[in-house]
Amino acid sequence: MNPWERRLSLMRASLAPFLQLAGRWEGEGQAHGEPIRSVLTVRVSFDATMLELEEQSGEHQDRCYYRYEPDEDRFLVLHLMAGSVREYPVETTIEGLFWVTPPAEPAVEWTIRGAGLRQEVLWPDQEGTEVQIDYRRVEDARE
Repeated sequence: MNPWERRLSLMRASLAPFLQLAGRWEGEGQAHGEPIRSVLTVRVSFDATMLELEEQSGEHQDRCYYRYEPDEDRFLVLHLMAGSVREYPVETTIEGLFWVTPPAEPAVEWTIRGAGLRQEVLWPDQEGTEVQIDYRRVEDARE
């Protein structure tokens, strides 16, 4: 196996526990104290080396690409939304993924909860979550 194939193999293996999220999800919760509905589409992308999450909540839309970076031995997320493109380190837990963001930016946590998925957005210097959405799968796209 050449170095590039080894790299891809390691990326795929590291991402494997999260491939179960592939599919279409619908969520309900609260954002900034108001009720919210959201649609989340999770795709396995780029030859199974990235997990793509596309979220649509009312007027808000964003897209994230999660990947394992072998050269840095860590997970990263590339987050795109109107007016912003950012990349953050990601901690993986037994239950999901947690963004490690700079002190003035919100942290995002995805938690696998049985057959569901929860998204929480935590702002610095605020108690509790600013956004909490509980998703249920409506379409399974696992291969």
